[in-house]
Amino acid sequence: MCWDMIGHIGNEVAKRLSIPIVWGGDWDGDGDKSDQKLYDPAHWELAHWRMMEPEPPHMYNARGKLVRRE
Repeated sequence: MCWDMIGHIGNEVAKRLSIPIVWGGDWDGDGDKSDQKLYDPAHWELAHWRMMEPEPPHMYNARGKLVRRE
């Protein structure tokens, strides 16, 4: 039950931030956990991560502001 709550919270936060994710407790994202071949609720990944372009190197400064390297 704890993993269900964590999954729900994680999915809601990702949706609000427009971050496409896949949660290992519901791989296909249909809300039905009983149709999964693998149940790995501690697993999170970016959806379609293999097709994403790499970000240029970046880092955060001491104030938490994103600083991009040229």
